Amino acid sequence: MGGVLTTAGLFDYRFTRRLRWRQDRTLSFVQRQLTKVWWILMGLGVLMSVATLFYGGGYMIFAAWIFLVGLALVIHGLFSEQPLEWYGASMMLASVLLLALRVDYQLTQWLAAALFGVGLPLLGLILRYQPQMRRLMALSALVGWGLLVCLMAEAGYQMTRGSFDPQAEPIRLADFAVDQVRGEQIVSLPVGSPVPLYLIWEGNLLQSSELEPIPLRLSQPLEILMRDGVPEGHYRIGGGEWREISYNFRVPRLTIQALIDKETGPRIDTSLRVEIGE
Repeated sequence: MGGVLTTAGLFDYRFTRRLRWRQDRTLSFVQRQLTKVWWILMGLGVLMSVATLFYGGGYMIFAAWIFLVGLALVIHGLFSEQPLEWYGASMMLASVLLLALRVDYQLTQWLAAALFGVGLPLLGLILRYQPQMRRLMALSALVGWGLLVCLMAEAGYQMTRGSFDPQAEPIRLADFAVDQVRGEQIVSLPVGSPVPLYLIWEGNLLQSSELEPIPLRLSQPLEILMRDGVPEGHYRIGGGEWREISYNFRVPRLTIQALIDKETGPRIDTSLRVEIGE
């Protein structure tokens, strides 16, 4: 996304300068400063995109891009087209709601694609006729613009979701272990099912020698989609909606404390909280 926006910005900058040169006009001081603001915010977005590859937080990246573009529109509207303030503010509010409501990652991806691919060009067309619009018509244009973007995002999201039958009858784990067939199956795991965790520790100072499982148990019923005997990536908890594990697996808290006990010697106490989207 950062590469696409950067390329679009370069072409826009070049064509704008060429058009100004043909019209024998120069860029105003305000327009030059706004261009710098756009470049700074887009550069910040690229930096965040690269940083998530090393430090995590990738599930927030599309909401962050929507927020940055909305902020750029608000700043642009302060010195130029005032209606841009409302459109930019609505984008900033939408990005905050995406994170607060924990909207599915794939849906935020489609929302960003619809917003940048269709919403922004459509916004340019709306601004062309904005001076002739009355207040009620301008408000209707804003609402219609937002609804169109959301509908396109939802349509793309629904078309790219898994093609399996979510109403298929799930089978028990015991039946799955006895008769593994090729194709798709939904395996049901009841509350209390054991899920041993095998942890491999590697590093320049510490490493694990033997794999000793950490006993874990399910606190809610879980259904997993299996394809040819391997988890396909879709799951649902407690009969809720089907979700993909990508970016729905989060670790909001990780605490590591090194101690030296007088009796047992050095040890590491770790506290981990894992959240899987429901």
